[in-house]
Amino acid sequence: MGLLVGIDGGAAKTAAVLITPEGDVLSRTQGPGCAIDGPPSPQAASVLTLPQERVVLVNDGIVALWGASPKPAATLLQHGSGFTGAYRARHGGEVLFDHLSIAGTFDMRAALVSLVARMINGMAQPTPLKDKALAHFGIADERQYCEAVYRHFISSKRRLSTPPVIFSSWLEGDPAAAELVASAIRDYALAAKAMIQATGSSDPDVSFGGGVLAQAPYQFWQSLTRAIRESYPDTTVKPPDLLPEYGGAIMAGFRLGLDPGKLFRQLRASQQEESL
Repeated sequence: MGLLVGIDGGAAKTAAVLITPEGDVLSRTQGPGCAIDGPPSPQAASVLTLPQERVVLVNDGIVALWGASPKPAATLLQHGSGFTGAYRARHGGEVLFDHLSIAGTFDMRAALVSLVARMINGMAQPTPLKDKALAHFGIADERQYCEAVYRHFISSKRRLSTPPVIFSSWLEGDPAAAELVASAIRDYALAAKAMIQATGSSDPDVSFGGGVLAQAPYQFWQSLTRAIRESYPDTTVKPPDLLPEYGGAIMAGFRLGLDPGKLFRQLRASQQEESL
């Protein structure tokens, strides 16, 4: 049996790992983005540099799920620039969950943009979160805020990088930030419960990943875990164990008849060694 390659192709970067069938990591690398929507473009294919007949193309939520947990029954919700979800009842039975973000899962970043405007025009009670957000957006005069948003003077990068502002305000007791966080937890838990029900298992691994959740403090994870365990007390709520590219390699191994649990455990040990 040859070597296994796992790839996570995103808009900003492409991450890849090369492993042996025994789970030994031979190489890891990153390159330019190769996000694929539909048939691979020549540009995306040039980034991958792999024979097309030896490539299995799946949604990035599926790849990430393979890296999230070794358990047969598992769910994953990722919140980065957008939402990606997937679940399975068994290895090889992965199903996407609202991967096009049509269900409108609550995004505290977008809600903050509107909330600041409501605080400025008197539709909501101002809290310290308003001034912290304006400072983050680089707005010195609040009267300029709405036009700055409308005309895209505030970059999308700044608008997407507000979770630390929200979380720090929440921990300081800001009521507006508390409502944003509570709404996010409520919707994340709803999505998780829907996927858990679809697995048919009472104790799947429930993983949450992506940039927004990676920045969440310990207290957020405590609250999210409580919200899910109200309905499913035996679930394990956690971040993904492995990076998505590792998940891609495990999926490749499974398709070739390898034991995915054994491969997962070996790769997890390798990743832990790298972090030491």
